[in-house]
Amino acid sequence: MGDQPDIAAYLERVGYAGSLAPTPETLAALVAAQLGSIPFETLDGLTGAPPRADLANLQQKLLYDRRGGSGIELNLLCGAMLADLDFQVAQHWAEVLFNGEDESCPTLRHRVLTVAVVGVGFLVDVGFGSLSPTVPLRLRAGLDQQTPQGRYRLVGGDPSFTLERERNGAWTPLYRFTPGQPAEPPTAEDLALAPGLHVAKTDRAGVRFSIQGTTLSLEEPGGARRTERLSDLASLKDALRTRFGIGLPPDETLDKALVPLFG
Repeated sequence: MGDQPDIAAYLERVGYAGSLAPTPETLAALVAAQLGSIPFETLDGLTGAPPRADLANLQQKLLYDRRGGSGIELNLLCGAMLADLDFQVAQHWAEVLFNGEDESCPTLRHRVLTVAVVGVGFLVDVGFGSLSPTVPLRLRAGLDQQTPQGRYRLVGGDPSFTLERERNGAWTPLYRFTPGQPAEPPTAEDLALAPGLHVAKTDRAGVRFSIQGTTLSLEEPGGARRTERLSDLASLKDALRTRFGIGLPPDETLDKALVPLFG
């Protein structure tokens, strides 16, 4: 049934065939697999597709149609799958604090997961676009945590944590959340997408790809960054298919939505 987690389809979509035991190692492997396979993308906002947060529609879009999704959609899917695999999962709303040019989260409210594994708490976030931590982060304040894409840390914790990312020697706050406050279901306003095209994915080698409008960016794990202007509709659609693995809708609606991006 579409309203039950389809673990087999999820594992096929993210390309994971390892252990399913609810351990820290499995959690880290599943986070990396989802980030490397299901991108953040805002195509629905361009085409006017209605936002939906129920599991049946999420699985149809993200698993069977091989689309990407918004940050809320990606973390809802991840949370449902982890819970079905016997991880202890809680979902929380987060207040977005970062408004820089690389921001990929489309709303002021983001949704994050906390996962308890053998008594140890982790922050899991597969939906913050090109700023998503690519490994589960220990739910502990003041601990600098190295990831393949740089250092993150949590500050505060009484009662709210703020997630920060280090870049060029400076720490930038990304969002604030309170683990003791479980999240209510998202509203249509929460699911609304910001204008424009935003796409992000981190591949298995740790390379971050993103599209903002018609600019394709590539960031290596060491921080080296390259950008490329996508000159026409064909090159944009090719990047969405090949760089991000998105199954594009086979109708004219998407083309009509993308053409205006080229001015």
